[in-house]
Order: sequence, then C-alpha cells, then structure tokens
Amino acid sequence: MCIRDSMGEALEVYQMAVQILGTIYGQVHKDIGLCFSKIASIHFRIGTKESREQALYYQKQAAYVYEAFHGLDHVQTASAYFNLGLYHYNLRNVGSAVHNLFKSFFLFNILGGEYNPEGLSILVNLALIFQENEQYQTAIGCLYEALDRTIALHGPDHPKTVNLYQGLGTAHFELEDFKKAIEFQEKSVKILTRFCAPNDIRLQEAQAILLRFQKVVQEKQKAEQVKGESKRKFGQNKVRRQPGQESGEHIFKNDAGESSSILKNKEREFLLQKARMARMNARYGFRRRPGFDLMRFLQAQTQEWGQQMEEDESKEGR
Repeated sequence: MCIRDSMGEALEVYQMAVQILGTIYGQVHKDIGLCFSKIASIHFRIGTKESREQALYYQKQAAYVYEAFHGLDHVQTASAYFNLGLYHYNLRNVGSAVHNLFKSFFLFNILGGEYNPEGLSILVNLALIFQENEQYQTAIGCLYEALDRTIALHGPDHPKTVNLYQGLGTAHFELEDFKKAIEFQEKSVKILTRFCAPNDIRLQEAQAILLRFQKVVQEKQKAEQVKGESKRKFGQNKVRRQPGQESGEHIFKNDAGESSSILKNKEREFLLQKARMARMNARYGFRRRPGFDLMRFLQAQTQEWGQQMEEDESKEGR
C-alpha cells in the first residue's frame, strides 16, 4: 500500500513538472519527453491493464516529443521507440511492437554502426517475440544476425555467444531440425565448460537441455523403428510386384483395392523438410545458412503489420 501511495505521489510530481516545463519552454522540450517517459515507467510498474494502457499512451508522447526536439537520429529517440515496442508487446500488440522495435533497430544502426550493443539487444528481443509467436524461422534469422555481430566483436568462443547458441538450438528443436539443435547446444555447453565451474547452475542447465534434446532424438528413432517393424502385418498389404518392376520399388494393395507406391520413411521426412525450407526461402529469402535480409522481411510483413496496427488503433479509439 505504501508503494502504491509513493507511486501516486511520483505521478503527481511528474505531471506538475510537465505543466511547469510546458509553461516555460512550450510543449516540445527534452525534459518534457523525459517526464513522459518516467510517467510511462511508473504506470507500467503498477501492473494493471488500465495502467499499462496509460504507460503506452505516455510513452508515445515521449517518443513524439523526442523526435520533434532531437530528430530521428538521436539516442533518446531510438530508446523511446524501443521502450514503446516493449510496451506494445506487453499488451500483445505484436504488429505494432515489431514495427517500433525495427524502427529503433534502424535508428541505432545509423547512430552506432552495425556492431552497436543496443542493436544486438533489439535483435534478441525480436527473436524472442517471433519465437513466442511460433515464427521460428524468422527468429532463427534474427539470432543468426545477432550471432554474426557478436562473433565479429568478441570472437566465436566468448561467453556472450552462449545465449545465442542456446536460442538457435531451441528454435531448431521446435522446427524438428534435431541435428542443428544438438550442434548449437553442444557449442554452448563447450563454452560454458571453459568459463564456468562444474557446479555452476548455467552449465548444469545447459547440460540438462542438451540431454533433453538427445533423449527426444533417441525416442523418435525408437518410435520410427517400431513403426517400421509393425508396418506390415501377416495377411495385410501383401507385396505384388508388377512385371518389369525394379526390386527396390514396392506396390502395396490395401483392403479397398487401391494401389500406390510407398516411399521409405526417411525419404518422406527429407522431402517434407525440403518442401518446408523451400516455402521459407520463397517468403523470407533464407538460404541454406540463413542470412537475415531485413528489407525483404519487412516487405513480406507490411500487409500483416498494417492490419494489426489498424486493429490496435481501433481498439485504442474505443
């Protein structure tokens, strides 16, 4: 109760400061933007739905004031749009959140170059958003981009690459690309083994995740073996080879009398994975090693974001 009262007093003080500063400097001043940002932070900490909506409103005001006072190419403007994206995502406005985060990402690239730490943080946040919304291929693209920049700054075996390797392993695991998932998780365990003590909780968690990946792969292999053994039972699906048919190709006849050529299970899984990757290539432009083409991704997502932003604005208008 005491904390709530102190937050209420802080809000009153910042709102009074906004009025005083507006009287002295006008409505566009950097200190007014700072007050709006602080008011948004307090509303966000209160935690109710109404207060989070108020936080979003005041953060928008802060971003507009910073942009009008400093212009787009300023650190405070880029940071304001970054926080605005996080507030949007807290209200599950995914399209607006991604739009503002990308805007902040481009601004930080202009300000600090390709290898600035704020840009890396935004890429990781974008990857988490895409991964939570089951857009794993896009999340992998963000993580690869962040990993390339981190390796260029710190080297391939630096502790800062551990979280990125683990994120790539998890995303590949969700896409059922178990080979890549285990490969990236093993890299993270190897780095942690060099820099952490054996009883370190980070190393233990990474090893537990690796064991879980390996266990799932073993269970799937056993299930495939059982499925292959029980595929043909006595008296069913008898093989009838046609004249001139090669020995490696089989035609089975089911109870309805319909015949069809059956591919092996591994070949079928390979073709399905290849078709899935082809669809991803057509949409996002990812090659075998996913390079993250931001402009192409934005073009592919423009319509979806537009619809999402219109829906969000209509909800806010109500």
